[in-house]
Amino acid sequence: MNKGILLTILLILSLNTLQAQSYHLSFEIPDLPNQLLRLGHHSGPDIFVVDSALTNAQGKAIISGENPLQHGIYFAVMPSGAHFDFLIGDKQQLSIYTRQYQVLDSLKITGDIQNQAFVDFQRSMAKFSKASRQLEIEKRFYQNTPDSIASIKLKLEAIDAERKALFDSLSLMFDGSVLGDVIQAMNPHPVPAQIQALRNEKPHKWFNYISRHFFDHVNFSEPAVFNAPVHVFHNQLEQFCQYFLNSRADSIHLVYEEIDFLLNKASASETAHRYVISYLMDRYENPAVVGMDAVFVYIARNYFEAGKIPWANAQVVEEIQRRADLLEQNLVGKPAVKLSFPDAVGEMHSLYDGNGRYTLLWFLETDCLICTEKTKELVDIADDLKVMNVDVITINIDQKEQAWKDYISKYQLPFLNLWNRDENPDLLTAYGVYKTPRLYILNAEKTIVAKDIQPKQLLDYIEYLDENSPRLRNRFLFNSPVMH
Repeated sequence: MNKGILLTILLILSLNTLQAQSYHLSFEIPDLPNQLLRLGHHSGPDIFVVDSALTNAQGKAIISGENPLQHGIYFAVMPSGAHFDFLIGDKQQLSIYTRQYQVLDSLKITGDIQNQAFVDFQRSMAKFSKASRQLEIEKRFYQNTPDSIASIKLKLEAIDAERKALFDSLSLMFDGSVLGDVIQAMNPHPVPAQIQALRNEKPHKWFNYISRHFFDHVNFSEPAVFNAPVHVFHNQLEQFCQYFLNSRADSIHLVYEEIDFLLNKASASETAHRYVISYLMDRYENPAVVGMDAVFVYIARNYFEAGKIPWANAQVVEEIQRRADLLEQNLVGKPAVKLSFPDAVGEMHSLYDGNGRYTLLWFLETDCLICTEKTKELVDIADDLKVMNVDVITINIDQKEQAWKDYISKYQLPFLNLWNRDENPDLLTAYGVYKTPRLYILNAEKTIVAKDIQPKQLLDYIEYLDENSPRLRNRFLFNSPVMH
């Protein structure tokens, strides 16, 4: 996962909270004498170290304080890399015993009945996982033996049923507790049969129902759901974005409705709100689907700048506003900014000079290896682009004139080649050239219709833009070949 804005927000906004957290945890790890034990908590794919302590000669250590820890799934990690997870809920006077080389098998936690249940749950999940892996190996080995395959499938189904029964049992037994909320977050409610029947008959209604009930099993007011590994909540958030946001990239107003709905649910707690909004900002600053950077701008304008994020300090708001300013001028659907640059003989040309059905703007730097690799791919399809009535304008953004001219000659660029001789100050905001290479596709009206497409995908993508191929339309809606 990209750690840009998400990491910035989490670190800046969590710093004071983490420093204020305290607890009383007694550790006994007999085979870990006189070594450093670190304590931290999960936050999806990220981890945060809270504190540490040296064990004594008997492998004992105490980490304690006056203020309670925030609920969550915490971990203790040893110098060898061995580690274990445990639950922090309301009861935080815990005694924890384990051994460095038999961590889960020997793990015992007293002081909170939820924790021993959580340990037992981890053991059961490890058992299920081991059995499933073994059966998958057997399935490959017996792939040409139908009777064996059928038997293996039945065994896998039995494991799934046992796993589901465990989830259901713990959800019921610990309903309303921290452990119950964590288990329920990993155990989505089944879709009602009458709704499932709509999947083929009325897919639009089925889709809308699933999107609106996707997180019904998640208690957004419980911090432990978000201070947890990826399999508790994070993976589901990724799935939601993939299926209910990215798939609607061509109807961005519907995406905004989903964003508002999700953030309203997440507003049940500061922890949830911070987690979800940070993830969205990080994902859509450099999205994998064309046009979805509009989500970053939407959240920046309608939440951060509108003062709807009370936990965001001025530094965070200012940074997000700066990034939104860089993105907003070159969003898909915006008119391309009309800038002019000289060619190799000094003659000025506008970026509007292309007269084809489409104009490609290719921003590069001569000493950028990725730029060179992708430029050669662009040259390879130059004739095809010409046949499709697509003009190509390259713009070198660095100031090395002779190196640029040599570059044109060396790679035989058959395009209108310009360079940023006078260091146009509008180039950064107009076309976001804080990174290179960058590619923009303009239509005949000089509106941005796509950007950051891989050169090897351009011919297909232009067909998609022409809406001449339903096959391509569906493919690109769900997985646009964006350049990184």
